[in-house]
Amino acid sequence: MTRAPWLFTLLLVAWPAPAGAGPARPARKPPAGKARARPARAKKRWLVGKRPTGAGIAIGTGLVGLSASHQLSASRYVQGSFGAGGRPRYGLTGDYLVASRFGQNAPSWPHFYAGAGAALIYSPRLLVAGTARDNLYGGARVPFGFFINTQQVPAQLGLELAPTLYLFPLPTVSIDGTLYARYLF
Repeated sequence: MTRAPWLFTLLLVAWPAPAGAGPARPARKPPAGKARARPARAKKRWLVGKRPTGAGIAIGTGLVGLSASHQLSASRYVQGSFGAGGRPRYGLTGDYLVASRFGQNAPSWPHFYAGAGAALIYSPRLLVAGTARDNLYGGARVPFGFFINTQQVPAQLGLELAPTLYLFPLPTVSIDGTLYARYLF
């Protein structure tokens, strides 16, 4: 029983104190005549920036609307768009993208990307086989394209093609193209 208090005291003395506990150590001054060395800065990845989110407009195959993207990591993005077009028609897309860059390591060079996503198109009162009815089309898409981040203005300009396999109401294949401009914030 007499060893327990000693063991407890030894643990208290040997245990590291949490950060900020105890007296603060004075800052070391550099020797006279020598400048203080600055720590080396870590290199930033080529795609990660201070502005990973963008929103803007998209002009696509039959649809014009809003477009948004968010950067998840140095080469991974999610993007989505909502648009409306003639006949009337409304579309919603969402994609997961992987981007890479070929050529020089300059910000103005294009970033090429490919990914996978989904598309939904709603066409109210579409005339099908002589009968007016509402149609909802949905399916998988494989978008690929490129974008350029501008230097003077925090903006992103891009062009995309997306082969889309609509699974319902009838299996249909189409290739959708989109031109977009986004402001990065």
